[in-house]
Amino acid sequence: MKQTCVKVKRLPVLVALSLAIIMFACAWLVGFVAIAHADGTSFDRDWSQTVSVSNSSFSETGSGEPATPSSWTGTALNTNSYAKSGVVNTSEYSGYNTEKKDKYGLANDFVTNPQDGDYTDKDNKVLFINATSLSAAYGYSSSDVTFEKSAYYRISVYVKTDNITAGSGASVTVSGLKDENVGIVGIKTNSEWEHYTLYLATSSLKSSTGKIVLGLGSDKASDTCIGAVLFDQLKVERISAHKFFSEV
Repeated sequence: MKQTCVKVKRLPVLVALSLAIIMFACAWLVGFVAIAHADGTSFDRDWSQTVSVSNSSFSETGSGEPATPSSWTGTALNTNSYAKSGVVNTSEYSGYNTEKKDKYGLANDFVTNPQDGDYTDKDNKVLFINATSLSAAYGYSSSDVTFEKSAYYRISVYVKTDNITAGSGASVTVSGLKDENVGIVGIKTNSEWEHYTLYLATSSLKSSTGKIVLGLGSDKASDTCIGAVLFDQLKVERISAHKFFSEV
């Protein structure tokens, strides 16, 4: 299994400053721009702090079949797309009858794989999105997440895709920080669990409120897909500047 790290930067306006000015004076950012912003202590510490995201492991569900993930909202990303989606119980899925499985449309061996590389299914529940015949761009948005100004964040999640035969693939993005989502698109994992990490550096001007969006396809124009994706174990952390610049 590979681990993929992505740093979002220069989006889209960047005030060019020399390294000396960045480190010893100030970092001016317009909108949401990822650029080095140093304070007197952040480079001296190697710390991280978990940011709470409701139901980040999808263990809590509502009603329906498939069950809806609590604290997450299903939504079409760029069209009036429809996809089978919700939370699937990986330990029980192989025992579902044909009628029940039709509501999910997932292959047994795609779902029932509790351990793969460094991924271990901790609670037997994962988020799934499946567009089996018609191309779709569909996803789930988390509850609000506050991104403090002049701060650094690491967002990670396990992703597994299957039979992506049209479109770019799955996506892990953040909405609300710019006019369009920022993050990782075009994810294809060939039926293996892979760990994706997104790094964000926020504006020095103000704090922002955003949502984590996990999708099949994305909000990009015409980015619709045929295929399936699983997500699990989302984690959002605020990290020190030292950790940010040492990892990206």
